[in-house]
Amino acid sequence: GTKRSIPWRGWHFKVTKEGKFVPIAPGMRAPNGICISPDEDVFITDNQGSYVASGWLMHATEGDLLGHPTGLIFDKKYKEPEKIPLEELNKIRKYPAVFFPNGILGRSTGSPIFDTTGGKFGPFAGQVFCGDVTTPILFRASLEKVQGEWQGAAYPFITGNGLLAGNNRPVFDKDGVL
Repeated sequence: GTKRSIPWRGWHFKVTKEGKFVPIAPGMRAPNGICISPDEDVFITDNQGSYVASGWLMHATEGDLLGHPTGLIFDKKYKEPEKIPLEELNKIRKYPAVFFPNGILGRSTGSPIFDTTGGKFGPFAGQVFCGDVTTPILFRASLEKVQGEWQGAAYPFITGNGLLAGNNRPVFDKDGVL
């Protein structure tokens, strides 16, 4: 969790070209990846643990509570966030677009990447690929926007089959190779 001695831990933020720090949204427990969709939406992965039932892919926008409440200690709207009842937290928190079942699709979700290869990688345009830090697996997620919110499903893509260790930061090269 977050401590007051570690300012802005667990927050999604941006730094402007001028170097200004701009807090966007609290609520990450142990985030490990961030990517921008082809439509310029921000997606973040987080890892299973307190307040995070399983690894997930979250669409993050300004003002969201992304799940883990301890980051609220830096939000001036909340005088004593540590005392907010769980029922209230559940009303204000945003839920992930996709959960990655713990133990099935890894244990420590790596960084996501959208397939923007224009078909060079196969029939996966617009889908998200993700690895796991601890498990030799690569999985994918398909997303759709429903009533303004992203939702989707995740699928194993490569399990073992030559992967010898976890995969943390997948990238596509100019030829569409992952």
